[in-house]
Amino acid sequence: MSPMGAGTSASGMPQRSLLVVDASIMAGILFEEDQAAQTLEAIAASSADGLIAPDLLVLELSNVVISNRRRMNRRQGDGVAREGNRSAEAVRPAEAGFYGVPCALIAREITRRLSSADIALESMMHEQRLSRAIQIAELHRLSLHDACYLALAAELGAMVATFDAEMRRAALDLGLRVLPSGSSDR
Repeated sequence: MSPMGAGTSASGMPQRSLLVVDASIMAGILFEEDQAAQTLEAIAASSADGLIAPDLLVLELSNVVISNRRRMNRRQGDGVAREGNRSAEAVRPAEAGFYGVPCALIAREITRRLSSADIALESMMHEQRLSRAIQIAELHRLSLHDACYLALAAELGAMVATFDAEMRRAALDLGLRVLPSGSSDR
């Protein structure tokens, strides 16, 4: 998929409308969290005909897997169910699938799943793109990771899908359309 935003190409042909998806959205979908169905409906109902994300999405989703593994191992080691935490038996099937993946293959499995979902990954390691992300991070007091999603969306004229409250506010300040609308912020 070509990372072209909304508008027209040099030939005058309409370009694709893209949706930049962040880690909070993709973690919810990959791990079948409660809001996954609502999120998929919002994405399907959007006018986007392509999904895209900075390549750091793989790092962020790998971190989610590692963090969840640590929590699960601590809970199993303690033998105590803590309020608000799921027991090992309550882990969702999609989430459990990652627990059997060897550490060395986590990123490959995430990349495979993103590819099968037809999500294009764009490098942020271009001077202009990274500089814009740094500006957004400083201006809106975001992590550089979060700002990368917004810089990519701004560059491509794309919509943004996130559950992160600070990212939503910054995206709206930048004049970007945000999905899912009216979502409960994390």
